[in-house]
Amino acid sequence: MKSVEANPSNRIDVACNATTTELNKLCAVEDAMVLYTVKHSHSHIPHACTINIFKKCFPDSSTAKNITCDKTKAREIACNVLAPSLTRNIKMVPIVVQFFSKTGVKHGILEFIEQMHESADDLFANIEYVLEANELKLNQLVSLGSDNNNVNVGNHHSVFALFEKLLPGLIK
Repeated sequence: MKSVEANPSNRIDVACNATTTELNKLCAVEDAMVLYTVKHSHSHIPHACTINIFKKCFPDSSTAKNITCDKTKAREIACNVLAPSLTRNIKMVPIVVQFFSKTGVKHGILEFIEQMHESADDLFANIEYVLEANELKLNQLVSLGSDNNNVNVGNHHSVFALFEKLLPGLIK
């Protein structure tokens, strides 16, 4: 027991003496911290520092006192707890615009969309929605660019073919 007291980061007694509710709350806080880190693409390295800040800011909180989530534990939670439930096949599609203004040609990313299904109909509907939501008129669209994927620019049923039905003369 002397080694546990000497090294507070190995607090096995916390898990053994905690009630189920306290342990669940502790796990929920650690999982939430790691989820935030993963969601915002932050590093796991500063977790230990963040936890020390929590312990100093909330000295009366038993949850804050008992959190132990350094970079190794954070990585394990991310890989073994969160990853199996967060794994989805989602493509991120950037909608990029280029237009003329009084000061010259402007270009930029209008929006990133999550594309769960890879069908031409779904991609077309999402692109059309983004353009309309940003009050861009489809009849002023003159060209469409994409990677060389049949869903995007194929000859028959593709995103380009669906736009071409609405806008004859659209340039590939």
